[in-house]
Amino acid sequence: MSNADTVTGVLDRITAHYVFPERSAEMATVVRRHLDDGRYDGLPGPQLCTTLTDDLQSVCPDRHLRLIWRERARPAWDRADDDAGEVAARRERYRLNAEGIHRVERLAGNVGLIEMHWEGTGVQPDQSCDAEHAWDIAYREALRHVLAATVDADSEHQVAVRVEAERALAELQLP
Repeated sequence: MSNADTVTGVLDRITAHYVFPERSAEMATVVRRHLDDGRYDGLPGPQLCTTLTDDLQSVCPDRHLRLIWRERARPAWDRADDDAGEVAARRERYRLNAEGIHRVERLAGNVGLIEMHWEGTGVQPDQSCDAEHAWDIAYREALRHVLAATVDADSEHQVAVRVEAERALAELQLP
């Protein structure tokens, strides 16, 4: 895959899924201009990730928005290779690890933070989907997880979170 293909793929994902659509359009404009100027041509992987991250964050200083280079590709997962016992064990490890949710916090400005630690836990997806819908399906599953949690009816915060999750789930457009 060429650097241009990688950059284009990143822009496609950001444009489709970034939380602030107007900012994603601005980022795409800047990065496409740099792409056309040859800024990313010939950069080794780690430098491409750093340069592209810097360019994205120059438009939208979101510290969560970054590219990370890995020397080795992660192995593909073939569902047909799993046996029922292995799947059950993996799901139990996932459940015991709070299903990957490490921390949930409300930050200043009413910004929600959900810190998830999935890498290295052995967690594999339990449903197949095309890349185009992967983020939306993950979001749907996270919302369902929130709705399945026990809610303290006396906690205004928990009730408000549940109402917001129900609204977001109702608005989610999936095939």
